[in-house]
Order: sequence, then C-alpha cells, then structure tokens
Amino acid sequence: MNADTAISPFVAPDSMRMTNVLEELESLDLSDTQRRDLKSAVRSVCRLIGRAPAEVPANINWVHVRLRRVHPAQAGITAKRFKNIRAGVLKALALCGASRGRSDWLRQPSPDWAGLLAAAPDKHDAWKLTQLAQYCSALGVPPDAVRDEHVRGLLQALEEETFIDQPGAKVGAAVAVWNRLRQEHPGWPDVPLARPRKREPWTMPLDEFPPSFAADVDRWLDRLANPDLFDPMAPARPLRPATIKHRRFQIREAASALVRSGFPREEVTDLAVLVELVNVKAALRWMMGRFGGSRRRRSRAWPSACRPSPGTMSRFPASIWTSSGAW
Repeated sequence: MNADTAISPFVAPDSMRMTNVLEELESLDLSDTQRRDLKSAVRSVCRLIGRAPAEVPANINWVHVRLRRVHPAQAGITAKRFKNIRAGVLKALALCGASRGRSDWLRQPSPDWAGLLAAAPDKHDAWKLTQLAQYCSALGVPPDAVRDEHVRGLLQALEEETFIDQPGAKVGAAVAVWNRLRQEHPGWPDVPLARPRKREPWTMPLDEFPPSFAADVDRWLDRLANPDLFDPMAPARPLRPATIKHRRFQIREAASALVRSGFPREEVTDLAVLVELVNVKAALRWMMGRFGGSRRRRSRAWPSACRPSPGTMSRFPASIWTSSGAW
C-alpha cells in the first residue's frame, strides 16, 4: 500500500488508496468501455474532492461520507452526472475488494496516545479526544508535547476534511475534556490547552468597496425606510429600523461573497452588479463551498434577501435596479 503518502492526518497511512483501485482495474476481466468508465469515475471523484488519487482512501464508507458534502451545482456538473460518478466509483471499489468498514481507513493513535486514551476514566472523554490523538500521532507529537498550535492545526484539518459539522465545537469539546482531566486525573500531561479563537469575519465593511456602491446601498435602503406612495416597486409600508439594519448586512454578505469568489472588488460599483446572473452564481457557489454540508445549512448561509428563490429573485433585483437607475 501507500505508507508514506502525505494525506489526511485522520487516514491510516497504510490504507488502500484510489491509485490501487486504478491499478487493480487494469487487471480485472472487463471490457474496454467498462474499464474506461470505471477509471473515469474514480478520477472524477478525486477531482470533486480536490485530492490526487494517491491521497484518497479506497474505502466505501469514506467515499459515501465525502460525497455527501459535494453539491453538483457547486462542482459545475448536473445531478445526473454526479449520480453516475458516484455509482461508478462505488462499483469500482466493490470490484477491487475495497472495505466499507470505517475502522479500516481511520488512523490509529500512536502507542503513547492510545495509552493516554485508555487511561481516561470515561469512554466518552476518550472519544472526544480521539481526533486530537490521531492528528498529533500523524505529526509524531506525543501527549506531553501537545501545544495550542496543534489544537489550531486540528481545527484547520477538520475544516478541510469536512467530515463533521461544527468542527469548532468538536475541538472546543476536546480542549475542555483535556483541561478537566489535567486537573482531575493523576498522571495526565500537565499542559493547559486553549480553545482556538474564532475566525475573523469574512464579510467586508461597505467602506472597503467603491464609494459609489455604498451610496447606492444607502439610496436603496432609504427607499425601504421611506417608500414613495406612487412607486409601484416600493414596499407597502416602511420597513422597521431593525429590518433595514439586517438588509444592510445581507448586502454586505452578498457583495463580500462575490469578491471572495474572485470578482474584482473595485468593480462592485453599484447594487445592479450583485444581481447579474453570472455574479449571483459565483457568489452563491462560494457561499456553498464555505458552508458546505446539508442543504438546510447552505440555505441558511445565503442571505435571504439574495437567496435565489423565485419570489426573492423577482423582488430583490427589481428593487435594486430601480434604485440604481438601471431602468
């Protein structure tokens, strides 16, 4: 197998990889078309995950978990194509004898870490510390040498792996258990650990955009706060100050997501830029990538004022275009 390939710290270094599957498919009794399609599915899954075949465990459970985090629209493929890729790679794994057992791809903690986990008085405490043990074992860091930098590295690794929701909460729970056992359990490494600080906000202040954009936002929000009785696109009644504040933040979210997707910040000159279809897609794909996971979670991540539902997308752009003089 692939003992030295630099992959996820949570994956066993000697686990079967997709490179082994590609090699095994060459030796199986398959037609040329079957072999081509199955190999294409394996390579496609690796591209969707963003890793080389040598870095991807050939494990049915692992693939199921990872593909649940991939959205076809985010990847730029159709739902049918995604379904075919998933079916193809699972068939390839089955033909090559890949395991579906979760324990077969998970890295086992080093002997030092395994001994420490065994010494935990509660199995739930040991479970909460397992990922820290796996991460430090991959780095060759023994329990008495763990530091805050390793906790921060664990959080980053969990965020990149996207195996779990709320990685920050998982790391925080591990830190809490570690510090409690340090005080209560004799022989526990006398190393205090700190929970990683929250990330800096990804939304950008309006004053970081061109002045014309902030002016256009102010004009649009003024229309919502002081609607013109004779304006058919104005709201039926003035919005509350709290709603106006929320709308301002939602616009910041939409504009920031567009810029994070690679759109030049200096070209966000007015609100009409946000509702151009190509820009809506780019910002939404970035948002989906950041808040990957369940459909419900992705839906909450996208600002409701900009969320591409038929009702919202028929009202929000119209209001923007009217306020910005696009009509």
